[in-house]
Amino acid sequence: GEGLPPLDEAVRLAPHEPAPRRNRAVARLKQVRDPSGGVSDLQPVADIRAALAAAPDNPYLLYDAASVYAAAARLDGSFRGAA
Repeated sequence: GEGLPPLDEAVRLAPHEPAPRRNRAVARLKQVRDPSGGVSDLQPVADIRAALAAAPDNPYLLYDAASVYAAAARLDGSFRGAA
C-alpha cells in the first residue's frame, strides 16, 4: 500500500517479530477502512494473525487485533467470532 514501504521492509527484515506485523496491520487498516467502519480488503488480517502467532498474550496486540477483526467482519462475516 501507499506509504507502507518502510513497514514492508521492517517485516522483511524481521518476519517473525510481532511489532513490524502489528504496525503494518494498523497502518493498512487505516488505509483500507471505509466510511461504514469496515474494510475494502483483508490484508490487515494476515499481518495481525502473524503477529498474534508470535505474541498471543500481548494486550496491545490483542486490542489492535480486535479492531482489525471487527473491521474485517463487515466485509466477511466469518470474522465476527474473532472480534
